[in-house]
Amino acid sequence: MPIGKNALEEFQNTAKNNGYKTAMHINISYYNQISKKQNNIMYRVNIEEFANLDDKNLYELTFDSIDA
Repeated sequence: MPIGKNALEEFQNTAKNNGYKTAMHINISYYNQISKKQNNIMYRVNIEEFANLDDKNLYELTFDSIDA
């Protein structure tokens, strides 16, 4: 998934400060096939160091659902 410069900077700042929760949110909107009603789900983006065997900085993104 391509990301913009602001998103990359947010990831870098969070990782550099050994943070976990970013200030970023993702909103997913979709339509229910039966009712045709639009649904929205909001997630908070978290970044974690990924366990690896190399000396490379590797991170994974996780998403926590935000109750609306």
